[in-house]
Formats: sequence, C-alpha cells, structure tokens
Amino acid sequence: MYKRYVDDINVIVGAVEPGAKIAGGMLTIDEESKAQDSHRSKDEMCMELLKEVGNGIHKSIQIEVDYPSRHEDNLMPILDLKMMLSSRSALPMKVKRTVLTQEVLRVLLNCNPEIPWERTVGHVNNMMRRMQYSGYSKGFRYEIVQSALHAYKKIQELDQTGVKPMYRPKEWSQSERRKEKEEKRRSWYRKGNYSSVIFVPATPESSLKRSLDEDVKKSGLRIRIVEKSGMSVKRVLQRSDPFKKKTCERECCFVCRTGGRGPCDSFGVTYEIKCQTCEQKYVGETARSAFTRGKEHLDGMDRDVSQSVLRRHANDCHNGVIPDYVMNVTGVYHGDAMLRQITESIKIRREGSINNKTEWNSITLPQAAIVK
Repeated sequence: MYKRYVDDINVIVGAVEPGAKIAGGMLTIDEESKAQDSHRSKDEMCMELLKEVGNGIHKSIQIEVDYPSRHEDNLMPILDLKMMLSSRSALPMKVKRTVLTQEVLRVLLNCNPEIPWERTVGHVNNMMRRMQYSGYSKGFRYEIVQSALHAYKKIQELDQTGVKPMYRPKEWSQSERRKEKEEKRRSWYRKGNYSSVIFVPATPESSLKRSLDEDVKKSGLRIRIVEKSGMSVKRVLQRSDPFKKKTCERECCFVCRTGGRGPCDSFGVTYEIKCQTCEQKYVGETARSAFTRGKEHLDGMDRDVSQSVLRRHANDCHNGVIPDYVMNVTGVYHGDAMLRQITESIKIRREGSINNKTEWNSITLPQAAIVK
C-alpha cells in the first residue's frame, strides 16, 4: 500500500529478509550482512532499505523514515505532533491551563471506554509526568486533571442521556453546530454577562491584566479583559517567500532606490520621508501602496511643483539644493483607514515633522488619562 499526502508518504510493505540489499536496481541477499541484521526488527530493516532506495534517486532528495519498533508502545504516530507546553513559555497562564486541560481530555477520549480504567489512568499519569518534566507544580497538575475529568464526566452524561454522542459523526446536527459556531465568533466575550472586551498585551505574571481587572471591577463596568499571547515562533521563523528579493529593483520606487525599510507594494500604509542632511521627517499615510505614493512625491519634487513638501523643504532649509531623502514604510493597516489616519496624526504631533498641516483639519487629538 502506498499513500501520499503532500510530502508525507505512508507505506505498508511486506517484510524483507535479513541481509537484503539493493544492487544494480535489484533486491539481493548479502550473506555477510545476515549476522549483523539478526538483532534488527523486520520493520527497521524494511524501512531503512526503502530509505536507501529513496536517497539514491537524486542527491537533492533525502527522506526520513519512521516505523513502529522505534517507539516504546510499538505504535507509530501519523499526522499527530507530540509536544509539551513548557511552564516557562510566554503564553498567559489561562491559555496554558486551557491547552493542557484539553490535552488531558483528548487522552481520556482517545481511550476506548471498554478497556479497564487502570489502563486509562496509566495514560493520564504519563501525561502528568510530562507536565512535571516541563516545570508544572503538583497543585497545577492536580487542577488540570480535575478539570479534564469534570469535562469527561459531563461528556459521558450527555452521551448516556442521548443529548450528544461522545464520538459524534460529522453529519450529526451539522446545521445547528454551524450556527452555534458563528454565534460564538460574534459574542464569545459576553459569557459571564460582559458587555464589551479589551485586549491587553501579555506581561509577566499577567500583572497588567490583573491591574486592569481591579480597576474595571471598582468602576462597576462589565468589561472583559483578555490578555493577548506574545509573538509566535512560527511568525518569527516562517517566511512565506524565502527567496523574495530585498528590493523591487524599480528605478522609480522611492522606498527601494533610497534603501528604505518596509514593503513597498502593501496597501494602506503609513510612511515617513527622512532628510539625510538635517534628519527632519515628513510623515504620511495612504490607502494605496508606498510605491505609488512615493512615485508622486518624486514626480512633484522633480517638476518643482509648488505643493511638493520635499521641494519646499529644500528651498526653505537647504537653499534650493535637493538633499538625499529616504522613504520608510512605518506601518501596514490594510483596510483599517481610521487606525491608519490616527497613527499618522499622533506621529506628527509627537515627533514633529515638515508636514504642511498637523492632519485631522489641524484639530488637536484629545488624550485620555486614568485618574486614581
């Protein structure tokens, strides 16, 4: 049997004899290797032979193999990642508790209800040892087990009363489950009679979240404070286009031709144009791309258009000599025009700029302050 899913191949083949080798494209038996293979399992010999065949196709193809005898339980995981969430990770404690509880619940549900309960307990204990090695305290592990057992018993009760099967088929109440999922996406934060939600960045020991929770509780408002997780390892390491060129190589691109930072083709951006001589900045925003807006700045400066802020800066500060400018993309907001415009206005006010106006019709943006 040969099945392939993208770059994963699942193969079921017959066992090979000890000493089996590939020579000249044919399967042969090497008498000298028989003694060496006597201690190896049949699945190991078979898969290592397949590995040799696969790696011999072309030097650019190097495969990895797995087989049951490599694992203590003689079971081979397929499309299922084995991992453990470390107690020192940057995720909020609430997220760790939820993830680990669901993992223990998954262990319970994957055990056949007809097997002795002692075997199921053994699998859960193995999970608890992994948590212990990952740095979780005894009390925290106890909470995880109790929470998972409570959820498991509730699932059993729903199954026994006919409300919801423990192992439901895909077709079971499909339309109702779809509506329920859509409703949760819109109003998940309302659980607990909350009327709104505020997201805050993750801090050590959730200090910011706890502080805001206390302030909101004193105010009497029903606002839920949710702590966001930090940047994922996937976002740090993954690149959608690992061979993408650093510059677009277009002569009329203000960002790339001046060695600026940021994506020149992204839409809905804030940007700055910095004078290399006096280091003053022009702060701007556009619903179009930085390439298109930057080209307009270049054209206006080259034609000596009176509205060109870059030409005006050269006349006012550098006696008409056009200095070197660098254009950087400072933020990408896509369809959020309001946030993009507010960001531009705040940057102009805080950092100062050579803009003709302070944006927002020259009205000073109001500021909010918490008074204790």
